[in-house]
Amino acid sequence: MGGTVSTLSNTHSNSYCPKDGACGSSNEVLKSNLVEQQSGGKQQQQKALAEARVAFDLFLAGLEAASHDGPCLGTRQTASAPFVYSTYGEVLQEVRAMAAYLTGPLGLTRGSFVGTFSSNSASLVVLELACYSSGLVIVPLYDTLGREACSHILQETQLSVAFCRSDKQAATVSELGSAEQAIRLIVAEPSEAEQPAGAAVISYVDAIAKGRELLQQRREQKENSGDGQQQEDADANRRPQPSDLAVICYTSGTTGQPKGVMLTNDNLVKGVHLVTDTIKEDTFKHPVELNSSDRYFSYLPMAHILERMCQLFAFAHGLSMGFFRGDRAGLMDDLRECQPTFMAAVPKVLSRIRERALTAVSGSRLKSAILDTALSRKSRRLSQLRVDKDTLWDRLVFRRVQEGLGGRVRFVAVGGAPISADTLNFVKAALGCPVVQGFGQTETCGLGLCQRPGDPASNHTGRPMLGIEVRLADAPDADCPNAEADGRGELCIRGPTCFAGYFKQPERSAETLDSDGWVHTGDIAQLLPGGSYRIVDRVKHLFKLAQGEYIAPEKIELVYCLNPAIDQVFVDGRSERSCLLGVVVPTLDATKAWLAKNPADTAAAAGDSPPELLAAACGSAGFKAHLLGELQQLGKQKGLQSFEQVKAILLHPEPFSAENDLMTPTMKLKRPQLRKRFADAFDAMYAEVEP
Repeated sequence: MGGTVSTLSNTHSNSYCPKDGACGSSNEVLKSNLVEQQSGGKQQQQKALAEARVAFDLFLAGLEAASHDGPCLGTRQTASAPFVYSTYGEVLQEVRAMAAYLTGPLGLTRGSFVGTFSSNSASLVVLELACYSSGLVIVPLYDTLGREACSHILQETQLSVAFCRSDKQAATVSELGSAEQAIRLIVAEPSEAEQPAGAAVISYVDAIAKGRELLQQRREQKENSGDGQQQEDADANRRPQPSDLAVICYTSGTTGQPKGVMLTNDNLVKGVHLVTDTIKEDTFKHPVELNSSDRYFSYLPMAHILERMCQLFAFAHGLSMGFFRGDRAGLMDDLRECQPTFMAAVPKVLSRIRERALTAVSGSRLKSAILDTALSRKSRRLSQLRVDKDTLWDRLVFRRVQEGLGGRVRFVAVGGAPISADTLNFVKAALGCPVVQGFGQTETCGLGLCQRPGDPASNHTGRPMLGIEVRLADAPDADCPNAEADGRGELCIRGPTCFAGYFKQPERSAETLDSDGWVHTGDIAQLLPGGSYRIVDRVKHLFKLAQGEYIAPEKIELVYCLNPAIDQVFVDGRSERSCLLGVVVPTLDATKAWLAKNPADTAAAAGDSPPELLAAACGSAGFKAHLLGELQQLGKQKGLQSFEQVKAILLHPEPFSAENDLMTPTMKLKRPQLRKRFADAFDAMYAEVEP
């Protein structure tokens, strides 16, 4: 279950766990070692980072910062176990062994493709570092892409080697690849009973062992012959160049086949440099510098560009890194045990934190008043550029939120989707540390706009990052015919992190990356006084109502999702109609609360399981009217225009997900699919509200 680098963890356990096995407070055990390492390694790390040219150089820079003995990759085998960390030196040896196996027995050469189909784990990171070091191109796959998309990727890339977490994933890869590919599989956690029939499979542990044997043979040959020139020449041929591809990240999108975003070593390295420089800016008096005493918690999918860039950034500065065990139910427990100081977050995770806090006090006027006062006082301190977590309000109110994330978080990077101003402000106040919202796309290594640490504002996405150019282009179809004059148009990004194009799709590449190097993001942005930008919505999401008003549905959905009773909402309209409709997925807590007060609706439930309770509540006209009223009241409070308010809603018991094809793997709504799914229901609703 742990996804550990099995050949490393025992060694490190002996090194860092006291003899009585009390590893739970490993931070104290490591602290004295780390302080001594930092002073000696910082200058070497800064030099190594400045001179980094390819992705693997970033790991080597971290090695300088943390030293060979510094903690690197941490795994947790069970819910009752502590995290156990391998060292940077141990990871380096394992990476070299894996690289030797990939380029030796498997015969891969610089530029060969290696697929990965695995949740985050130390073994996956070692595999990827081995690819980076050998000039191999990583192609991440993931369950929520769907079988058709995975088959498309496997056959388009014609990759011949794939790393999988389990035999089940290995069987999927073997089945979906073309008959001619004969994909060879490295499996981290194999089970003889489930191995795919007819496939060439080797366990991760055996691959490492074979790689070590090969390295030992090479050393012996060099010693015996006294001439290692031939091996040195072979190593030089495998060494990647900055312009070489490092990864092809397939974006699922909302329609059509996925597109393979080609990112080079130079893209990734320059991206880490830009992030490092940007968050050190002291515009708001809270620059962020991370070092080998810091820890990163890895839980977002590696196919997500935000996670990939955060991992590379963490390595570049010598951070240790803990991985969640892969069980979503245990995510928060793993997070608390890991005690990270740095984490990446998508808005959904942060909105859930806010929702839990609001729900916890919803039954008490006194507690609600205390929370409101605490939030107001901390927000005032933020406006004074005072970012802290040692106030009376932290001790009384927000300590529980902070401890829920391990109690040590001092920097949070937010990306992947828009976040509401209320949620961002709550998290900034509650955590008492810099929480930075950014905007980018896979095509720009996830980089583009970025708030500066300590910025008290929650209504924008920041200014261009250092080294990044931004401009607004005309978008007549989105009511932005004169972007330069109006300060509103399609956001375009140019810089060293912009991608090399879509794999084998030159026409689609030209649509996104123009001849002057600008990436056309497809997002409408508003330029604000002071040089910051606010993202309005996707160009293709905007639509007109019959009276000619443009609607940005994502803005409305963000407002409605502030209601703790709302899990998900889809807002849509039609050009021949004058009002908006919505599909609402209520939370289980709100459902239970309603049913407890309405026995008649409870009696309609087929059982007491969550799906049955949700189905009963969603069939209640009273519950629907109640939620519609709450949404309209909230919309009015948050300044929505009357034409931006939904006039009717449909309650839906099943959450939108990638599995039911209503969301992308990065948790964005698939609007075309949602429109198709609820077309008949919307026809009926419009017949009632606009006959």
